[in-house]
Amino acid sequence: MRNNKKGFTLIELLAVIAILAILVVLAVPAILRIFNESKDSALVTQAQSIYKSAEEQIVTDQMKGESMPITYCHSVDSNGSTTNGDSTLELSGTQAVSYKIVVSNVTTSDGKIVTGITSFVVTDGTKIIGKVAPAQTVLAISDIGLDDIKAIDKDGETTPGDALDDLPTCN
Repeated sequence: MRNNKKGFTLIELLAVIAILAILVVLAVPAILRIFNESKDSALVTQAQSIYKSAEEQIVTDQMKGESMPITYCHSVDSNGSTTNGDSTLELSGTQAVSYKIVVSNVTTSDGKIVTGITSFVVTDGTKIIGKVAPAQTVLAISDIGLDDIKAIDKDGETTPGDALDDLPTCN
């Protein structure tokens, strides 16, 4: 009489489950890192888009004879309600982000007066990206990158002592 047992032994099944568990443990952190990096990249792209809109608005405001400094401000709270400052930007296709951009006349080290962005902050509520221009300079779009992103803790604070202590609020 032949004993034709078909199927897997318990040891074989446990070995397969152990291998799958190891693969999951290795894959999940990498996948989460990829998601976080893509969110950071999306925030940088939005910040650069807002920066470009601000540059365009600066030219428009200068042609209208607006006096400097100008602050472009738009704030979104946790409930989704918005507050605008005296000046806002015409934006399309951006998610619910808050921004505060300060435009000033700056006297450069060679004595020229330049109008440009001297302070730039954008946040999506979980992360914040921004820069403050050093003395006698203005910011360029190339100054904004992934290295400038800071996490916002549960109290709405960034790393103490950095240039981004205050989240954008419009008065």
